[in-house]
Amino acid sequence: MGFEAEALTFGDFQPLYIPGLLQTEDYARAVLQASPTPGTPEEIDREVAVRLERQGILTADHQPEFWFVISEAALRVRLGDDNLMRTELRHLAEVARQPNVTVQILPATATAHVNPVTGFRILSFADPKDPTIVYVEHLTGALFLERDDEVRRYRLVFDHLQAEALGKGASLDLIRHIADEMG
Repeated sequence: MGFEAEALTFGDFQPLYIPGLLQTEDYARAVLQASPTPGTPEEIDREVAVRLERQGILTADHQPEFWFVISEAALRVRLGDDNLMRTELRHLAEVARQPNVTVQILPATATAHVNPVTGFRILSFADPKDPTIVYVEHLTGALFLERDDEVRRYRLVFDHLQAEALGKGASLDLIRHIADEMG
């Protein structure tokens, strides 16, 4: 949360689920409960609360520029019932209309899926003394990468994902279309 609060720009790629900053409470709970090793109900409640608290950065006085690239598959993975997913997708479309938030959907037909990449975030900061970092979650924890060659490689991948993803308007149309498919 500290890094997010200080970031000037924020790039996020998620191939399997909608990013935490864009999740409703019910969707966040469903994601955490779907884990092969979910925590206790109390641990899940704490994690959901943290995700919801983190979302304050989207509307804080210091508003970074957010750029999310989300795989179409993430929109179609059914967590909970149709109502939960429809509500999540409509929330995603609503947040995507904020002036400091760009959401692009990487269509299932994009060639980027040939070389799958795990989800990651790139955070850049205003102070030149603070290096750009890449945050990668994995099964047992997370990595913070800041070596220039690693960051450069992730930036290149993110640039390619952005180029293959639908534009902002087409992405919103697809999000709404999938939500409408759910009744």
